[in-house]
Amino acid sequence: MFQIGTTLTTASNASVVMTNGGLACKVYWQVGSSATLGTNTAFAGNLLADQSITMTTNSSLSGRALAINAAVTLDTNSVSNAACFGPLAITVQGFRAQPPGRKVLIWRRALLLILGLLFMRRPVQAIVDPCSYDGKAQAT
Repeated sequence: MFQIGTTLTTASNASVVMTNGGLACKVYWQVGSSATLGTNTAFAGNLLADQSITMTTNSSLSGRALAINAAVTLDTNSVSNAACFGPLAITVQGFRAQPPGRKVLIWRRALLLILGLLFMRRPVQAIVDPCSYDGKAQAT
């Protein structure tokens, strides 16, 4: 995460790119006020601005643009939010689903037991069956 106290402004034709297998989806730019991407800028990462984000003509963003208190302004731009996966190569041949192993079943039962005990400690105010809900909850 890059934290910028006030404004982020790129020059025209600037580039912020990922190298050595870096993923834009894992880079965050936290901007204290506003961000402006100059004309024809290629920018990578997620822009999080307290105020506005302005992408000038033909600038591109590989990531997301999120402004909290003002607008995200676009002008003939390209924004892509690619899935956040690294290099991935999978070969599947003769795949057959297997039931979970014994350890998985034991952990699953233990988790359900713990959750059940946690919820049993709280008083139940109402139970509503969503299949037969008529708008009035039944007190228990």
